[in-house]
Amino acid sequence: MREQTNRYTQNLTGDSITIQMKDTIERMILGFKRYGWSMLLTLLSTILAAVLFWALTYQPIYEKQTIYTVTITGETAQDNLATMFLAGSFPELLNSQLNEIIQDEVELTDQDSYNLNIEVVNSVNMLRLSVQSSNPEIAERVMDVVSTRYPEYAAKDLGNVVISEIENVKQLTLVEDYEQLLILFLVSLCIGIVIDGLFLLLFTFRYKTIQSTKSMASLTTLRNYGVFPKLANETAKRKRNYRQQLISQDLFAQEMKASVLKLRLQKGEVVLFIASKPNEGVTTITKEIAKTLGSKDQKTLVLELVNGSEEDSKGQLLKKNSAISTFIKKEESYDHLCLSLHEFEKACIEDQEGMKQLSGLLGRLKTEYSHILLDSVSLESLQCLPQLAKLVDQTIFLVKQNSTEIKTVQHSLSLLESNSFKLKGYLLNFSDLDGSYYGSYGKSNYDKYYGGLSNEVGQLPEQ
Repeated sequence: MREQTNRYTQNLTGDSITIQMKDTIERMILGFKRYGWSMLLTLLSTILAAVLFWALTYQPIYEKQTIYTVTITGETAQDNLATMFLAGSFPELLNSQLNEIIQDEVELTDQDSYNLNIEVVNSVNMLRLSVQSSNPEIAERVMDVVSTRYPEYAAKDLGNVVISEIENVKQLTLVEDYEQLLILFLVSLCIGIVIDGLFLLLFTFRYKTIQSTKSMASLTTLRNYGVFPKLANETAKRKRNYRQQLISQDLFAQEMKASVLKLRLQKGEVVLFIASKPNEGVTTITKEIAKTLGSKDQKTLVLELVNGSEEDSKGQLLKKNSAISTFIKKEESYDHLCLSLHEFEKACIEDQEGMKQLSGLLGRLKTEYSHILLDSVSLESLQCLPQLAKLVDQTIFLVKQNSTEIKTVQHSLSLLESNSFKLKGYLLNFSDLDGSYYGSYGKSNYDKYYGGLSNEVGQLPEQ
């Protein structure tokens, strides 16, 4: 194996190693054998889409025609008529007169349309008159009016002009626009070929070539030494893990939201979130619940306690020096308020002036929002809950605690239980992506303490 590796390294040190045409053809044939059915299906579906598009958009044109002879009595009159024919003025005059009669005699709606064509046929006194329309009934009615009414009208109005019908096509003929159909089919076929070509390039040239400033190795050599299969397996594994992570977070958020709704929380009641995964998944849950509780009249407020010395999750820096550094970010269906955790603890424990400011702030929030979700991120912030409960006793609290340590969870429960909170229940999520992670205490301890609940609403454990 070492000799093969050395030989492979030596091949890379050449001035230029190009990809052979034979290797390229082999990969294309291999890709077509492997993905040929999918590409053929893509091509057939493209052609079918083109045919359906034509069937829905293409309108057939129906035509009915007749031929007239036009004569004028008198020796010089016929010469004048020949001059008018050759100059094209007589067909134009005839067309305008016919359109006036059609408008008077035929009832047409805004959607009805027709095309009247008059052209000279061979002789100077023969005219071919045709009516085209996408509606066969319109073509029939227009031609009937022209055949029956116009010769009488022309003889009466023009005097010495005699118009005689010598040929009348009794049945409608369908005028096929083969040029339009052919162009549409060719364009759709080209699009299908381009798409299939892209699929072919994607699947047959999916392996990356290793390039350097001096050389390039052939794909066949790299494949023989097992470089690309290893990279492909690692990439596929990462993609599967990432996809499973997204699915897990989404399911976790949906289950938590459904569990909270089943609790039917009343004002003053508290639910404790206990989760092994920090921030990402649980923050999603908080937002989902905020959207669910929000209404058109009053929005829900997400109250987040953040470290005052760092940037919060929204990228806003909260200053430590101010008594209570706050800002509100407007979301789609709820508002987001950040409180400096350092100043919040100081106001609740030491600073009476800060406590007054906090009391005034929360008092205003009670009148503006129907629900307040407390997004707690540390055990220290839980120690401030007794003071907070006195200020906002009519507000729903959803307290989140990220921890897998049983002692920390027990302490959080005791803090809530020993004060004026109405602890309705708790929500657990100790499982990892594959369901095998249960913290440092193991699955058996969690099953024993929590009754085996995971991602579900639970009652408080017995003390």
